[in-house]
Amino acid sequence: MRDKRRESILKKSLRLFAYDGYDALTVDGIADACRCSHGLFYYYYKSREELFNAVIECYEEKFPDLIETVHSFESMHGSEGIKAFASFVHDILEKSGEPLMLARLCEVKRSAVSIDEDTRAKLKAYDIRPTLRRLVMEVQSEGRGYAVDPDVPITFFLDWFTGISYRRIRYKGDNFKVPDPELIARLFHHD
Repeated sequence: MRDKRRESILKKSLRLFAYDGYDALTVDGIADACRCSHGLFYYYYKSREELFNAVIECYEEKFPDLIETVHSFESMHGSEGIKAFASFVHDILEKSGEPLMLARLCEVKRSAVSIDEDTRAKLKAYDIRPTLRRLVMEVQSEGRGYAVDPDVPITFFLDWFTGISYRRIRYKGDNFKVPDPELIARLFHHD
């Protein structure tokens, strides 16, 4: 029973962190949403930070290919890398569910003010920004990139992904249309 209850708290917390972000959630809110007492929450987790780390660890174990895919972009170059990345983002949005929520946690980390340094360090493995920066610069050198600071399209993409992934998670209806990978790639380069 204990493991089932712990698993239930983890699963519900993944959704809570993906929906509401890190800073907006309190132990009170988590306990209420998980329909457990504060005592039961603290029996399993010492703090909100410990729960957040447990959620990340749990879903890293469940989806090890997610981190491998993120790291695979490090060996790609220019337009090829951008197209592969756009397909990856498309697939995450298409599948929805837990992999999308895990991807959102990485963006939650980016905007969270009160997240601790250990948690930030743990999520650094998912940080695609340095690789995207290199890919954008390579696309620019191919003459296919926008003539702007590479951080501009990256910031635009991350903010777009934050918004569209939130919408995808929150409003799961059949009317959600996942953008085509080519459209996603155009956030970084033109033809």
